[in-house]
Amino acid sequence: LLYHGFSSDAENMIEKFSEYAYQNGYVLVAPNGMPDRRGRTAWNAGACCSVVTNRRYDDLTYSTKVLEITRKSLGLNLFNTKLFVAGFSNGAMMAHHFACSYPDRVDGIAAISGPMNSETCDKLTTIPHPIPVWSSHSKNDPIVPFKGGIH
Repeated sequence: LLYHGFSSDAENMIEKFSEYAYQNGYVLVAPNGMPDRRGRTAWNAGACCSVVTNRRYDDLTYSTKVLEITRKSLGLNLFNTKLFVAGFSNGAMMAHHFACSYPDRVDGIAAISGPMNSETCDKLTTIPHPIPVWSSHSKNDPIVPFKGGIH
């Protein structure tokens, strides 16, 4: 499950990662976030990003429905196989949000330039298994600063 960043789209992610997924035997699922009035897409990752949180989009339910449609169309059981969630920027925030909301379904996370939403993850009292996390964030990020906040 691969989430694009703010103002990007699934087509961009598929273009960049489909060959790698195919060569390594992965099913690449890359949904689109909802657009704002200017057409910029984003994910409701809990406390981020006002473009969609103000409209109360439920991207967690949307993501599980996309996975279910993919499962049915390919004849797979995506929840009984390994599920890795990744994203860039706002998409990385959504990857953390998804993993903290469905820890029983996620086997690993890769987050690039997007911090964990502690509002969602702090509610976890137990998880069924450890969830490996790979995270990278530049100290010079002008949009999502390394020390916190969003510009």
